[in-house]
Amino acid sequence: MVEAMPEEPSPQTMHAACDEEHPADVGAMLVNFLRHRDVSCPCCGYNLRNLTAPMCPECHESISLKVDVQHRPLHWLLIALVPHMFSAGVSVMFLFFVIQRGWPRMHGVEKWGTYALFVSAAIGIAITVYHRRFLRFKPDAQLMYLVLNWIAHVVLLIAVTTH
Repeated sequence: MVEAMPEEPSPQTMHAACDEEHPADVGAMLVNFLRHRDVSCPCCGYNLRNLTAPMCPECHESISLKVDVQHRPLHWLLIALVPHMFSAGVSVMFLFFVIQRGWPRMHGVEKWGTYALFVSAAIGIAITVYHRRFLRFKPDAQLMYLVLNWIAHVVLLIAVTTH
């Protein structure tokens, strides 16, 4: 007598089985899971301990539990880093100049522009080190930082070069 091999479930059957679970039950399981754990909201970083609903009480984003690889686009990060890395490069060249010839006498815009150059380089290094925090921001917030960052750098460049 030959026994029939059990069929493997098709993707459609598996998908239908997943749809049978009630979202309220999944939300209750998530709330129960987070009740006694220190887990941060992926959007704003708020501690979700003692959560009562599957929604962040701080930023009001819905919270769900998934097994997935999250794709975080890097384009806003890279575009935001360009002026900072330019500032870092110019800062390094300026430091070589200072090592060779000493600190130049500067006044007004030149002095503050030089300080802003070093601050921009430091911010760029900080963003590079903590890039995951930048990537957690919503794309709109990333874009807003990017635009303000470029405006500030262009204004600084114009102020320093036209003086």
